[in-house]
Amino acid sequence: MKKIYVCCPGDSVTGGPELLHQLVGELRSLGKDASIVYYPFDKNFSIPKQYEKYNVNVASKSSCDDGIVVLPEERTSFLDVFKGFDVYIWWLSVDSYFGKSSKHNGRSYFKYIKRLIKGRSKPLSALNKCRHMAQSEYARLFLEKNSLNSEFLSDYLNQAHFKDSSYQFDRKDQILYNPKKGYKITDKLIKKFPEMKFIPLHNMSSEEVAAILRESKIYIDFGSHPGKDRFPREAAMAGCCVITGRRGSAKNCQDIFIPESYKLNENSFFFLRNFELIIDETLNNYKKSFNDFQAYRGKIEKERFLFEAQVKTIFE
Repeated sequence: MKKIYVCCPGDSVTGGPELLHQLVGELRSLGKDASIVYYPFDKNFSIPKQYEKYNVNVASKSSCDDGIVVLPEERTSFLDVFKGFDVYIWWLSVDSYFGKSSKHNGRSYFKYIKRLIKGRSKPLSALNKCRHMAQSEYARLFLEKNSLNSEFLSDYLNQAHFKDSSYQFDRKDQILYNPKKGYKITDKLIKKFPEMKFIPLHNMSSEEVAAILRESKIYIDFGSHPGKDRFPREAAMAGCCVITGRRGSAKNCQDIFIPESYKLNENSFFFLRNFELIIDETLNNYKKSFNDFQAYRGKIEKERFLFEAQVKTIFE
C-alpha cells in the first residue's frame, strides 16, 4: 500500500486547509496510511484545534517516502520537491493558481508569469502527467479547457451545520455579507440602498456567525467564487436565502445549486434594480423564498456521502 501525503499550509484555518484535513481523515478511516505535511517544510506546525476532530496524522517532509502526494493547485511548484512521487493535484480554487486574482485578465496573466518565473507555479503544460481532482464544476471546466482530464473530489460541511434541523421563520430583515468577498460590489449596494440593513460578517467567532445566520433572512455573495465556496452553503443550512453574482463557480448550477432568479449579473444595466426587486421579494415573502432553497439544502446534506464515495473511487 502506498503512503499518501497531503500538503497543507501550516497555521491556516480557512476553507482550503479544512478540505485537506477532511481528505486525510477520510483516507485514514478507509485504512490508508495518510498524513498531512505542513508547509513551509522548514517549520514545525501543530494541528489547528478546529481540525483535531478529523483525526489526522502529521508527517514531516524529510520523513516522506516514495508514494502519493496531494498538492493544492497553488503549490504546483512542489513537483520539484516530490520527484519520484505519484502527484495528485487538487483544484480547490482556480484563481489561486493564477496568484489569487479574481479575474483571468491581463493583470492576472502578468501575476501568473511572475509566479512561473519565480518558480511558484508550474505551467499547465507541465502538469499533464499528474492526476487532477476538481473540487468544483468550475475547476473541471477550466481543466477541460486546458486539455487536462480530472475527477471530482468535492468536500462537505462539518456536522456543526446540521445539529439543528428546525428553522425559525420570524427573522430579522437584515442582509449579511462577507467583506472579503466582492466588497467593491457590496459597497455600491450599501451606498445605493441606505434603507436596507447590511451586516458584515467579520470580527466574530464561529459561534457568533452561526447565531446571526440563524436569525437573518438573506446572505449575499458577489465575490469571485473560485471554487465551490462554503459560506453560501453554511448560510443556506442556517436558513438564509442566498443571493450571488454570476462569476466563477456561481455561473453554473452544479456548484451553487440555487434558483437562477437569485443569481444576478453584476455587469447588467439593470443590476441595481434587479437586486432591489429580489431583496424586497425575499424580505416580504421569506417563507416562500426559504422553500426555494429546499433542493440546495438537500444537496448539501448529501455531500458527506458523496465525498466518501469519491475518495474511495480515486484512491482505491
